[in-house]
Amino acid sequence: MAMLEQYRKEKDKKIKIHRRVFSRVIAKQFLRDLKPNTMKFIEGNGFFRNALDYRLSSELLPGMYYDTSLIASEDFKMLKEAECKIKSNLELFEVARQTVLKEHAFAK
Repeated sequence: MAMLEQYRKEKDKKIKIHRRVFSRVIAKQFLRDLKPNTMKFIEGNGFFRNALDYRLSSELLPGMYYDTSLIASEDFKMLKEAECKIKSNLELFEVARQTVLKEHAFAK
């Protein structure tokens, strides 16, 4: 009877050890991707911003955006001026063409 009792204790002990090992393996498998995914999520949301990145986005980029908008507005003004000059030249060309046509018709 003592031998049966000892066998049951050994069996229970092995079952407990097996459950602990199995639980640990399952937990490791579950958590193995948690840290990298969490770090990517945190970095992606800007919690660990590089000081240089912060300075670039807060100090340099606004000035660059402003300079770019000035250049774009100047380009837009130049485009409008060019359109006006082209329109004016087309009107002058049409007047000259009409004049030449009238002179050519008068000469016949």
